[in-house]
Amino acid sequence: MNAVSFKYDPFGRRIYKSSSSGTSVFAYDSDNLVEETNSAGTAVARYSQGLNIDEPLAMLRSSTTSYYEADGLGSVTSLTGLPHFFAHGIIRRLTS
Repeated sequence: MNAVSFKYDPFGRRIYKSSSSGTSVFAYDSDNLVEETNSAGTAVARYSQGLNIDEPLAMLRSSTTSYYEADGLGSVTSLTGLPHFFAHGIIRRLTS
């Protein structure tokens, strides 16, 4: 059985995760997650946020940027390798 333990700060934000695969420490800017480090303090992921609380836009992990996609209610539905922008009712997809 693999046990996973979590720690939370007084505001209910997850700040620590430990399992047999490693330890993650989470850093926040106000209410927004901005960085994940390992037990040695090395950054393993960085996060970009929108203007609203709990509005993730992108995650940089292992030199790969992934973009969060949300439904009409703002709930995250998936991660993708290409950004999609919804501006003024126009849907665009950027390609590399």
